[in-house]
Amino acid sequence: MAKPIGPKTQLIRDALKAHPGMGNTELAETINVSPARKEDGIEVTAQDVAAQKQALKNLGETAAPAPKATPIVETAPAPAKKKGRPAGQPTKKGPATKPPSTATANGHGPVAMIDSVIDLAKQVGGIGELKHLVERIEQLQAK
Repeated sequence: MAKPIGPKTQLIRDALKAHPGMGNTELAETINVSPARKEDGIEVTAQDVAAQKQALKNLGETAAPAPKATPIVETAPAPAKKKGRPAGQPTKKGPATKPPSTATANGHGPVAMIDSVIDLAKQVGGIGELKHLVERIEQLQAK
């Protein structure tokens, strides 16, 4: 369920509908100088107004006035804008190389390695015996 709209939000949205052409700072100042703000203690910033404009835009509503209807006059269509990067601007480089994969084509990935360790443990008599062998190898290497 959607969260109910608070009084500050409703105040800003009402002001946006009443004054759609006003800028964020100007609208925030207009709201703040109202005598009703002294009563309810709501203080509005230009950022609050901008956030509500964005929220209304995301909801599909509009805070800006609808464009005035212009008489239909046959004119040549505007040339299409060029897509892509501006001339003289370097191209972006993609990733240099792909990081090495953890699983190779011949099955030597981490899962295959774990399986081989488990097989080795079975061959030597269990995990405890394998640990003991690894400790002995460490002792031999330390000498």
